[in-house]
Amino acid sequence: MSGHPLDDYQFEINQFCNVTIEDLKQDLKPMKGKDISFAGIVIEANHKIGKTGKPYGSFVVEDYFNFISITLFSEEYLKFKHFLEEGQYVYVKARVESRFDNPDQLSIRVNQIFLLADIMEKFSKVLSLTLTIDELTIDSVHKLHLFAKQSKGRCHLRIRIFDPDENVTIDLSSKKYKVNAKEMIRVLGGG
Repeated sequence: MSGHPLDDYQFEINQFCNVTIEDLKQDLKPMKGKDISFAGIVIEANHKIGKTGKPYGSFVVEDYFNFISITLFSEEYLKFKHFLEEGQYVYVKARVESRFDNPDQLSIRVNQIFLLADIMEKFSKVLSLTLTIDELTIDSVHKLHLFAKQSKGRCHLRIRIFDPDENVTIDLSSKKYKVNAKEMIRVLGGG
């Protein structure tokens, strides 16, 4: 039995997307003027030339439950056309706005597109690991130190130690190590 192709990116989707494609297909009105982010697989891509001779393109992106077609014109198209390829796993940041030719109709205006595989490292600023006082052993400290040394990246590492009996929390930030968040989460079994 096989899973969905997006299963490898479930953690990223849960952490960085604020809408699903199903949300976008139901009703854009509550999202008017808001920044949105969603992810999926490009299942169709078209590159065309308009009547005026300017290039444009459209792509269909699918998540777990639905799909949506988005058209890019002019500079947007030129900026993002390399993502318009079938099989690409993409993360889309956009804004819901009134259409320029019909203010009563809403559309999704793409601001940025990234490869889904890159967003964890690109957008993660701090990785916080929480350990209870009982989990804090010489072995666990040694393993965390080893993982942090091997998983170099741009993300600050913070370790939170919690004592449930005393209801006390201590935050420890590493000044020496910055980690690759995706790799650390994978190694520690969280993603």
